[in-house]
Amino acid sequence: MTPAEKTQASGSEFEVSSQEQSGQYVDKRSKTFDAIQVALSSLSLLCGLVVLGTSSSVASVYSSTHLPIELDLPLWPEDFDIRPTNALIAGGVLVAVVNFVALAFAKIQKLQKLQMAQRIVTFAAPSIGFLSVFVAVVLFYSVNASTTTDTVHSWSCQWDYTPMSTKPYFDSVCKESKTALYLSIILIPVEAAALGLGLYRMLLERKALQSNPASKSSSPSLA
Repeated sequence: MTPAEKTQASGSEFEVSSQEQSGQYVDKRSKTFDAIQVALSSLSLLCGLVVLGTSSSVASVYSSTHLPIELDLPLWPEDFDIRPTNALIAGGVLVAVVNFVALAFAKIQKLQKLQMAQRIVTFAAPSIGFLSVFVAVVLFYSVNASTTTDTVHSWSCQWDYTPMSTKPYFDSVCKESKTALYLSIILIPVEAAALGLGLYRMLLERKALQSNPASKSSSPSLA
């Protein structure tokens, strides 16, 4: 083997070794991203289910204890807005559903093979989750700030000190309403982090795809 051939062979071996190391690094980083995304989706799913459960319980109590205003002792005021509670219910449903789908694509091998669908779910799940809880929280605070209209949260927390032997148990309703609200607030940065991680991962994968063809085309062994 001539010196030129030795140099060419050595360069080819070095390039192949570099590509293998780069591939191992990408695989390791991809597994790390997968683990973080699964953790975020699991947390979002859990929070979404709790938000759904607590806000649904609040709405159920209101529905079963809401009496016509014509009665002498109505439990709820005449000027009342149930929309914030319904918004939290809708947000909890959407967060739970989309993150359940995201976990299914992350754990089920048959779904993992659907790469295009998996990429769509990676962005769609946190996007839908973020928008749903963000809108719910904004609506909650905007309506709750009214000085003329009460909500389940404002009214129950106003009378939570009142001892009651039957429903609506304003103390329990207030606590459940606060739980649904605070978890919805927590979900906003969680879903934003999941969306940001998905975008960052997409950029890294695109960068890796752009660099590999260039290295292959410059390799003497593949010429």
